[in-house]
Amino acid sequence: MSAHLGYLLGISFLLGLSAFFSMSETALFSLSRLQIWRIRRKNPAAGNLIHTLITRSRRTLTAILIGNNLVNVMAASLATTWAVGVFGSEGVWVAIIGFTGALLVVGEVTPKIYAVHRADSIAAALCWPLDLFARLTTPLRACLKWMTNPFLRNFLKHMAAQENWVSQEELRAIVSLSAREGVIDSRRGEMIENVFSFGERPVKEIMTPHTDLVACSMQSTREALVEKMRETRRSHILIYRERMDQMVGFVSTRAFLLGPEPDFRKMIQPLYFVPETRRIGDLLTDFEHKRMELALVVDEYGGTAGLVTREDILEEVVGELYDEFERPDEGIVDLGGGRYRIGGNVPVKDVSEKLGLVLPQHENVETVAGLVLSLYGHIPQEGIQVNAGSVALEVERVIGRRVTSVLLTRGSKGRIP
Repeated sequence: MSAHLGYLLGISFLLGLSAFFSMSETALFSLSRLQIWRIRRKNPAAGNLIHTLITRSRRTLTAILIGNNLVNVMAASLATTWAVGVFGSEGVWVAIIGFTGALLVVGEVTPKIYAVHRADSIAAALCWPLDLFARLTTPLRACLKWMTNPFLRNFLKHMAAQENWVSQEELRAIVSLSAREGVIDSRRGEMIENVFSFGERPVKEIMTPHTDLVACSMQSTREALVEKMRETRRSHILIYRERMDQMVGFVSTRAFLLGPEPDFRKMIQPLYFVPETRRIGDLLTDFEHKRMELALVVDEYGGTAGLVTREDILEEVVGELYDEFERPDEGIVDLGGGRYRIGGNVPVKDVSEKLGLVLPQHENVETVAGLVLSLYGHIPQEGIQVNAGSVALEVERVIGRRVTSVLLTRGSKGRIP
């Protein structure tokens, strides 16, 4: 009876070891990079060891296969010996059928299914004994490596090139998780996400439209150009021949105002033309290679559709930028006496909520600048006032065709000339 018990205990122990190797293999190699990163945050030592085991996958897999085959062969031998002793010659078939079923259920299928669903916790727990076993079997692994290298040499060279490859989806998942868990703030997370998403979009989505372009004719005087620069505060002014669809180049405001050349026509720089469908990522590459700052966007008929600058592209990643002559919209600034300076891009609902006002609601109007345009009917000049319920809105600043700053006065009626 004691002999039978010894055999059964030995078989059970070896099946447990088989389950250990099966769980270790499945848990380790089903981990995503995101899961590994999370383990390293919670348990740096285990995370680093798991990373090493996965990185040195040939060493790890060889050790697992050695261990799994050894314990399975030993368990099969014990099971056969025990079954023959109990059932005689019929015991061979009992061992084959019974042990195979036990091995599949206890040593293979069950532990592997469990490991798939608990990969991170199992990998963190079993990485230590697995690494110890890999160290103990170093001589045997070296022998197997020497025998298999001639067959695997070319294959391993091909795989080495892809070893450190990380997919865009994995990077985006890591960034998203980092933002949620506070590793990086939401603003930085948004910037990184913008890097992934903006490259495939067409330039027409971010260009300054044709109607908002600031340009001068080649027949303009120096004084007219300087006045245009002063009014618009743009870092560059487009130059056209006779009409806006005949752009010939642009003049840098800084270079012209600080330079000795009085004739702006001699300072015109050539334009780079791109179609509306050009992808933003490709255009940014063009800017880098050609050392350009802006490009004129043309439609399918060759007409001027708009303008896109390096700044426009960068703003898709980091948010609003301002050049050396440009002043940002102010938001909402309390000037005292019931008067406020409001940036043209501030949403109407924000003004209503922060100042406790009920401003008129117009269809498709979201910003204060849009509200002024809707109330006035066309592009207003600086100083124009309009009535918006119980308040007056005065246009303080206009750049091109864009209202950038508005003065709001409580309890005052504006006038619409």
